[in-house]
Amino acid sequence: MSSRYHSDHISPVVVVIIFIIISFVIVAGIFFVKSGVLSDSLPSFSKPQKTVGELLDRGNPEQALEMIAVLPTEVQESDTSLYTQGKAWYLAAWKRYDADNWKDYAKDSRDWFFGPDVDNALRCLYASAQSEKTQSDAQVLIGVIYMDKGWFEKARIVFREVLNNEPTHREAYLNYGVVLSRLGRNEEAIKHLENIENYESDYDFVKNLFYLYLFEMKNYKQAAYLGNLFLNIAPRGNPDVPKVTREMLDLASRFPEFFDDTMYIIRTRPREFTPRTRAR
Repeated sequence: MSSRYHSDHISPVVVVIIFIIISFVIVAGIFFVKSGVLSDSLPSFSKPQKTVGELLDRGNPEQALEMIAVLPTEVQESDTSLYTQGKAWYLAAWKRYDADNWKDYAKDSRDWFFGPDVDNALRCLYASAQSEKTQSDAQVLIGVIYMDKGWFEKARIVFREVLNNEPTHREAYLNYGVVLSRLGRNEEAIKHLENIENYESDYDFVKNLFYLYLFEMKNYKQAAYLGNLFLNIAPRGNPDVPKVTREMLDLASRFPEFFDDTMYIIRTRPREFTPRTRAR
């Protein structure tokens, strides 16, 4: 009687084939991941990094500067990076003054707004202004810092230079009107700000005109109109909304004849409930 030999072992040829297939899968997987083919489809569990712009928008200039500091030197020294650094240093200076409730502001009559952070801001902005690409934006921020320093005529010259080269530059046009008011040229400032087309749709123009009519011109009827317009068109997160609201409430208490039920502060005021009285 013949017998048959049954082997429990895998054939060497099969082993080699399996090894080749597994090796191919591993190598292909590594290639696809490194090349980025699968990176977009794989889930990411790491916390997304904020951009420098987002950090500045959120009021974190220190983190923005730290992020820029680790970039290659050629990137840090680019015109756009220098402008961003100037903006970050300026915001850092504002935060420093604000944290101290502006107690040290304008203590020096020759320079109201100073410090190493302000110096760094101007250094970066002066360098950025040498580039045609960022010249106008850098000059405008330089002018704004000059205004904070109390150097109003120097600021006016800077804004005027930008407008001579770029008449439609919004920030330069707006700040030129602001600095005219700082120089006491209020009627000229109002004429300048109202001269731009559709200024009533721009909440920054409306806000500055509101303050001019309220505090400088004492034209309370026009101030009430502009304050109401600002509150209707400004984004709810705008930091000037609470300030304008307070001024409007005060204005309404003193001059109720300029307010009606269509006005924002009247329309949005909390409803008053008459307390119930118990029947006897």
